[in-house]
Amino acid sequence: MNPSSMREDRDGAPRWLWALALFAVLLHVGVNLITPFGVHRDELLYLSMGTHLRWWRMDFPPFIAGVANVSRAMFGDALWSIRLFPAITSGLIVFAAGVAAWRFAMATAATENAAARATVLTAVAVLTGSVFLRAGLLFQPVVFDQLWWTLALLAIAERQRTGNIRWWLGVGVALGLGLLTKHSIMFIGVGLVVGMLLTPVRRDLLTPWPWFALGIAVFIGLPSLVGQIQLDWPILWQMRDLQASQLEARNRLSFLFEQPLLVNPVAFVLGMAGLVWLLVARTARRWQIVGIACLVSWLVLIMQHGKAYYGAPVYPILFAAGAAALMQLAPRVQRIGTYAGVLLMVALAVLGAPLALPILSPAATAAYAARMGVSNSTETNTGEQLPLPQDFADMLGWPQQVEAVAGEWQKLTEDERARTVLVASNYGRAGALDLYGPRHGLPPVVSAAGSFWYFGPGTKPGDIMLALGGEVEEYQQLYEQCRTIFIVGTAWGVLEEQAVPIIRCDTPRKPLQDVWPLLDPANNS
Repeated sequence: MNPSSMREDRDGAPRWLWALALFAVLLHVGVNLITPFGVHRDELLYLSMGTHLRWWRMDFPPFIAGVANVSRAMFGDALWSIRLFPAITSGLIVFAAGVAAWRFAMATAATENAAARATVLTAVAVLTGSVFLRAGLLFQPVVFDQLWWTLALLAIAERQRTGNIRWWLGVGVALGLGLLTKHSIMFIGVGLVVGMLLTPVRRDLLTPWPWFALGIAVFIGLPSLVGQIQLDWPILWQMRDLQASQLEARNRLSFLFEQPLLVNPVAFVLGMAGLVWLLVARTARRWQIVGIACLVSWLVLIMQHGKAYYGAPVYPILFAAGAAALMQLAPRVQRIGTYAGVLLMVALAVLGAPLALPILSPAATAAYAARMGVSNSTETNTGEQLPLPQDFADMLGWPQQVEAVAGEWQKLTEDERARTVLVASNYGRAGALDLYGPRHGLPPVVSAAGSFWYFGPGTKPGDIMLALGGEVEEYQQLYEQCRTIFIVGTAWGVLEEQAVPIIRCDTPRKPLQDVWPLLDPANNS
């Protein structure tokens, strides 16, 4: 092989890697075409955020809302089309992880065959990991966040591999897109800063390139920062709510104990081998900053009682490092490790597929979970036990709730409809009314739940209120007369969605516009 072709191989990646990435995309699209489940609670929120998009005045990073608008404008509201961009992003994560594995392996004197084995092993680890399968299936910021972390770590790895300091610009772009997508990008940002200070990479601080990266990241992520300033830092009450309702009760060590279940035990071992290799191996010394960044981000998350999946975006680069480390061993060990690893990961993925992907009916999924005895997979964020994984339960019942509201709406006289405001008590119900309501002739929904509060009370004073969810006693603080007129729900949903009241209230004590400031979630968290 001549030097130019070797250089191309070292700096590139095998063309067949695109086939594995395309497989990931088609897998998710296929599941969304056949699934008996519907739109997820969180997806309803993000689609609604697109409807109300204000780039510079959102209480959360607006990237997902922008993608929602692009997706709906291009492809409509079919389930597969809503989730098409996450599916494509999952394929890009597979590709980026494979590129990292190829370049790690080639840079440490592995043969092309060994580098190819490392690439396949890494791609399969991402393809079969439950946390990546689920993220690529849903229209949420999670999958995009995974991609930005992966690209930021790949960019700093390339800076070290090539010696080209301009790769800092790539780090800045990835971190900026991350800031525009999810505030959790800060964790890997802190990790990179610590890694830079603890390694010879700190010499880069004497050049303009890391500072250019910082400027690029802030510039791209500026809408997220400006939105926080404009709305008086809503992230503070959001974090208080999250800590109180979900994180505070978590044992810090559960972050570590749950990691093998996020991917699978084989992939977890591969990733931990990669972390050790990056931190201590002589052949990987140039990439020590990558290992430190991953480790520090996990330590910060553990101290904050973070959920296990918050740290999952480090896995693609760790899989790549672990696969490259395996290729440092004897050729026979490389081959056995690769073949055994791939077979075991695929076997475990097939075994766990009904709990990672919504491919069976709710009843069949619940029966499978019971047979497998995996109660931890069906536990909610607040510790409740369900027959289904929470994500699956959160995909059920929303159209039926809106149909029930529409039925009650049709019973109103024309004069009553003109004076009625439609209210929802949580963001899932509000998002469902936002998405499905127009096809039933329903007016825009008003809600004080989280992000919806910032969109205001509308123009109607609320002479009559038709509420989806909530308590009669709660609404009687605002209205003189309230009564439950219908109950709707699904037995397969999360507990709060199994019996949802539709409540009618008459004779407001004050116009809704006067009451609205008192409902500010910042004051009620």
